[in-house]
Amino acid sequence: MNKKTKDKLYDVASGAGIGIAAAIPGVSGGTIAVMMHVYDRHLDHMNNLRKKFWPNLLALLPLLCGIIVGVVPAVILFKFAFEGFVFGIVSLFAGLIIGGLPGLFDEIKLTKIKPIFIVIGFITLAIAILLGVFSVQFGDAINLRGNFNMSSTGDWINNGAVSWWLYLVLIPIGMIAAVALIVPGISGSMFLLVTGFYNPLLDTLSWWKDLLTGQGNWWMFGSLIGIYGCLLIGIIIGFFTIVKLMQYLLNKFRVATFYGIIGFVLGSLFSLYYNNEIVAYYQNWTGEINTAYLPMGAEIGIGIGLLIVGIAISFAIYKYGQKVAKQNQENSTNA
Repeated sequence: MNKKTKDKLYDVASGAGIGIAAAIPGVSGGTIAVMMHVYDRHLDHMNNLRKKFWPNLLALLPLLCGIIVGVVPAVILFKFAFEGFVFGIVSLFAGLIIGGLPGLFDEIKLTKIKPIFIVIGFITLAIAILLGVFSVQFGDAINLRGNFNMSSTGDWINNGAVSWWLYLVLIPIGMIAAVALIVPGISGSMFLLVTGFYNPLLDTLSWWKDLLTGQGNWWMFGSLIGIYGCLLIGIIIGFFTIVKLMQYLLNKFRVATFYGIIGFVLGSLFSLYYNNEIVAYYQNWTGEINTAYLPMGAEIGIGIGLLIVGIAISFAIYKYGQKVAKQNQENSTNA
């Protein structure tokens, strides 16, 4: 297998990791991209899409395919896992984040520590932690299912007619979600959880099944197209805005930017274990109605095991990414 093919397969694998991460509250797709040493390279391709669209799109295609391959089954799998194995799946992803931390610290280990860097790190750490705290405090209060015209279980009501203002709100929601996808350490799914959009948008996946089985109607189909269309418009606007900003920050203030990224990532570890979804699950463990697949002690034990597995996998990926980056540097030097 030649080097070009290996690089494309590596990009597909990296994209799959980014897609899976994007589906989990508290995990950042941008962080996975940094850990796998594809962030800078593909940020350049994203930033130059408007100048040379097709060459840059083709360069991004393996990564985009990987994201689709990762995010679609991840959303389906985690929708199932969130019903009865939340702690275990969260622990696996906490391990993936911890194992990849050396890749982030590589960016700052040879630089002089300045007070401003520490301040930036603490600010982003606090923001990431507060996302989890706010989701616990306000997640149940912000119940958008009624405005999406769905029941508490996510089923259609009123023929699937969605409140008109939600279409407008979904555009800025998409913009911020795009920012969260591009900026390492910020979880777009966590943002959606805090704002109350995570579960309603996740539930829309089952609505397609209603349409395909003949239980839906054209009004429902139009609502789905409107929801995804407005979200996509926001994502595109946010994407092109934040890509330029991130490239500027990495070019001009790279070390300070990575201190901020590290703060976000460390704070996200807290938010992984303390957000609206998992706190409800903790209560579910000890409640009268327990929907967990395993007893609490068994799941905690398996969760610790998955944490270790996640660390091992992520660290191995980090070491391989180091090897790939070194080879690319040597090849560019020899060229």
